[in-house]
Amino acid sequence: MGLPITTQTAYGRNRRDSSSVIKLHATSPAKPKFKLRSTNKHFWYTAPDGIIRLATNSDTGIIPEQTNTYGFDASPFEHEPFPSSLPPGNVWPQRVEDVVCAKGEWDKGCVGGRCYTNKMCDDPFCYHTFENWRKATADWEEHFELRMTDARGIGVFTKHAFRKGDVLGWYAGELKTLDNCGDGDYLMEMEIGTFSSGWDSDSDADADADEAPCATIYIDSQKKGNWTRFINHSCNPYALFRMRRVGGVRLMTVEAIRDVPAGDELTVSYGNEYYGLKTLKVCCCGTKSCVGKKRQRRDEAREEHGRKKVKVKKCRRVGPP
Repeated sequence: MGLPITTQTAYGRNRRDSSSVIKLHATSPAKPKFKLRSTNKHFWYTAPDGIIRLATNSDTGIIPEQTNTYGFDASPFEHEPFPSSLPPGNVWPQRVEDVVCAKGEWDKGCVGGRCYTNKMCDDPFCYHTFENWRKATADWEEHFELRMTDARGIGVFTKHAFRKGDVLGWYAGELKTLDNCGDGDYLMEMEIGTFSSGWDSDSDADADADEAPCATIYIDSQKKGNWTRFINHSCNPYALFRMRRVGGVRLMTVEAIRDVPAGDELTVSYGNEYYGLKTLKVCCCGTKSCVGKKRQRRDEAREEHGRKKVKVKKCRRVGPP
């Protein structure tokens, strides 16, 4: 997401450009004789010329930092109304675990202590922790790599095959409210609290009641996030974002909805609100079911309809008046 612009590279010394930045080639047999300070702090992708380059956001120039956790600043939440979907209280919780606490019918399935598998934990009182999940997903570069695509910026490519149902990772970033999240391409909306009209979802009074609107927060990975921020959209995706939990913490996981071959670009669906027939953004995934192609056909049909001549009746003269 976003075309990077940079000259910093890694892997195999090759040449030095006019800016005195040492360029390293990915296929060079020589190992680097020095260690770049920010290889683990930032993201690196393989360009079409084989050079490893530093990833940046093309629209802002921001160099995103790697983080495999939730960033949380309690102060913006203090000015927001306390949501009824969270446990009763007078002030917003001061910890991440309290804001994204897993409660309700949607949080029955726990991802467990391992990633890259389809095995789930069904124990509602399990001892799996968010900290262990972070450690289990920290080795993402053993399973995926970042490459520059032809027309959609940086993309995520698989290093080995995955099966339908495998959990491939989760969406990390800074937790924000609607008022302080701004507008960008890296926002993920997630419901918090319970999905019922009251906190006690098991009570008889709430059993048949209509669900009340649930409070939401936004996960912003524009400046800080993990590798999932680079997954591109497709109208025929390999995976979807799904809400799960690990222990008592709610997550947005990336789960394969069909088998993913090794070496293919991993894609997800951003949804109709992001890419749709009436949205400002135009999809260019190129699949047969691409909504961008549907929009193009619709626009061409409208243009053709506008060029059609209006048919009128004509009288043929058959003789002098």
